[in-house]
Amino acid sequence: MKVERFDGRLNMSTLVSLFADSRKVRLVVFALMLVLFILGAGAPEDAGGVFQKGYKSVSHSHFTNILSDPEINTGAQGVNCSGSACNNTDPGTTGCNVDAATIHRKVFTNTKVQLRFSDTCQTRWSKTINKASINFYGNATLRYYYYGAVYLGPGYSVYSNQRFGMGYQACGKVGASPMNYLINDTDKCTAVY
Repeated sequence: MKVERFDGRLNMSTLVSLFADSRKVRLVVFALMLVLFILGAGAPEDAGGVFQKGYKSVSHSHFTNILSDPEINTGAQGVNCSGSACNNTDPGTTGCNVDAATIHRKVFTNTKVQLRFSDTCQTRWSKTINKASINFYGNATLRYYYYGAVYLGPGYSVYSNQRFGMGYQACGKVGASPMNYLINDTDKCTAVY
C-alpha cells in the first residue's frame, strides 16, 4: 500500500486518489461524520417522533419552520388553556387548533379521520371530514372520551373535544343518519398517539 502525504490542497487528482480505494472512502466518510457530530449536527435528541429545540417540544410539521416560526418559542397566540385544564374543551375556542398538526389519519368511504395534536396545549382530538359530494352527518370521536356530531356539507369537518395526555385514537364516520354517540370501532379509528 502506498502512503501519500496530504498537502492541504483539494484538487481533482487528490479527490480521485482518496476515493480510489474503498477503505479510504470509508475512512473519509467516517471522518466527515465525526466532524459533523463534534460540531453538533448529530441526530435529533428524541428519535421517537418529536424533535427537541431547547426546552420546548416541536412536532414534525413544525420542525422545518423552526427558524421562521415565532410561535415555536413563544407558543400559539390566544391560547387560554394548557394540559389537563383543556380537557373536554373545544380546540377551536381555546386556540389550541392554531398550532395543531395531524399525527395520524385514516380514510374510508366518504370519511377522512385525523388525530390532531397541539404542541402548545399538549392535547389531542379527533377531526372528521366529509369526503362525499353531498351533505351527510359526521361524527368525530376521541376514542372512549368525547365526540362531536353535526350535519356536514361536502369538504366540511367536525371536531371532538380535546384531552391532555397520550395514548389516544381518533375515530369517526360520515353517513346518512345522525350519530350522537361515541364511535369506538377500531376499523373507524387511527393509530394511537
